[in-house]
Amino acid sequence: MPLRLPREAVYAIRSLLDFGEEKIIGITQFLGESKPSLAPTEIRALQISEGLNDSTLIPSLETILSEFVYPVHDLRHALELSPDDLFLTLSESLSTLKPEQWPAEYAKKWERTREAIIRLFANSLLQREAKAKSLLAMRPNRVQKLSIFTDVRPVFDDPGHELYFDIVTNTLCLEYMSNGSISTMYFSLDSRNLKELQLQLERARSKGRLISELHSKLGLPALEVEENDPDQDSVEGSA
Repeated sequence: MPLRLPREAVYAIRSLLDFGEEKIIGITQFLGESKPSLAPTEIRALQISEGLNDSTLIPSLETILSEFVYPVHDLRHALELSPDDLFLTLSESLSTLKPEQWPAEYAKKWERTREAIIRLFANSLLQREAKAKSLLAMRPNRVQKLSIFTDVRPVFDDPGHELYFDIVTNTLCLEYMSNGSISTMYFSLDSRNLKELQLQLERARSKGRLISELHSKLGLPALEVEENDPDQDSVEGSA
């Protein structure tokens, strides 16, 4: 039974084919020579464009990676398909599309770049990363966002005529993924909790650096998950 390809995936395939066989091979070679990474798509697209010395590829690469290359490797890992079988499965699905979605010129390009695309499907680095992502996806209650809100609560006299003082409060807002949906929980923090949280963050970062250094000496990479903007802190403060 043919797979149902989302419109975004078909558009990404067409963008990849517009690159031509030479660039598709170049992308595969670059990925084959690079280190494994769980960096966001935009970072990987930038790395590939720099490797190919063509910054104009970045927007298209982001779409191709996020809507086609990464999902198709996740699919191959889940269904345990060989690169050739994956190409045949996608070919069958593409052949069922309407001409306006899959014009004859792209059907010809698809067949013409068959070997280059199969080599992309066979990329061992992307397969290892797909397996890593499947393991990460099984984590319970995956945190999506952390925010700390600082508020001031006034304390009045009983009639409400006089302000006695203000109380400074901190609230940790935790958004997490559970059973396919996002849930939110709130926790009150006092100044002692904030100090402890800061200490725990510093300890976690120190442990991460130590593990990376030890793995580097052993010649074994240690990957860090970067699901959010790498320029943003994991914990945001709000007044």
